[in-house]
Amino acid sequence: ALARPSIGLITNAGEAHLEGFGGIEGVVRGKGEMYAGVQDGGTCIINADQPWQDEWRERAGSRRVITFGQAGAHDFHVVGGIDEADGQLRFSMVTPDGEVQVALPMAGRHNVKNALAAAAAAWSCGCSLAEIQAGLAVARNVSGRMHVEQLADDIELVDDTYNANPLSMRAAAEWLAGRGRPGWLVMGDMGELGPEEQQLHEDVGRFAAEQGVTRFYAVGELSKHAAKGFGADARHFDSVEALIEALTADIKTGITVLVKGSRAARMERVVAALRLGGTA
Repeated sequence: ALARPSIGLITNAGEAHLEGFGGIEGVVRGKGEMYAGVQDGGTCIINADQPWQDEWRERAGSRRVITFGQAGAHDFHVVGGIDEADGQLRFSMVTPDGEVQVALPMAGRHNVKNALAAAAAAWSCGCSLAEIQAGLAVARNVSGRMHVEQLADDIELVDDTYNANPLSMRAAAEWLAGRGRPGWLVMGDMGELGPEEQQLHEDVGRFAAEQGVTRFYAVGELSKHAAKGFGADARHFDSVEALIEALTADIKTGITVLVKGSRAARMERVVAALRLGGTA
């Protein structure tokens, strides 16, 4: 039997699980340990857009390094623009074996980088460009990750309740604001952020406002700070039930509603209520 290739892949390091790692430096260091565990002769796949890529390259040592990134002279990168329409991303991906057109059935431009990482891993395992192209064409997000669905009255509902951290929350807000129609962000608390949790929530709210999110609904103690960051037009609620009641009373035709929060916030309750027309 052929031996399985030893591969280490880190998609990114961001402001997640800070409470357990003692800050972003601890997250970077902890994730980098994955490369140290790759067998000799294995491959370390590195996100070359990350500011700590040099530290990870050092961790990789003499192992083969494959890089990916949005643009630039990386082994896997995008050339030209990215088209997003009808829940699908289309782009041209440059690889060590040439260029290939990708049709990725996912919403959110941040998923392009995830596709590059997946392609790099598949290529390192010996997959051809045709196999990689075919695999990406049928890729699916797990439940609760940028799942876009149409409700009645031209209401677009985005279920992004699987989990949340400041990095993914900013990506969601940026996508929502660029939708070309009024975007309402419904946010629950983000967990495990350590002593900077209040400021990180406030920063997310401010970012959403700066991007042009139309309305901001928040629930949870920490999300009070996100509402503060968004500004006077934000609405904060002490319970999910109160949020659902207000949201379903406010909701109107021609909008996109994106719901997101950490697992402990159980924001899927909001999604379920909207699907049922507002029943909590």
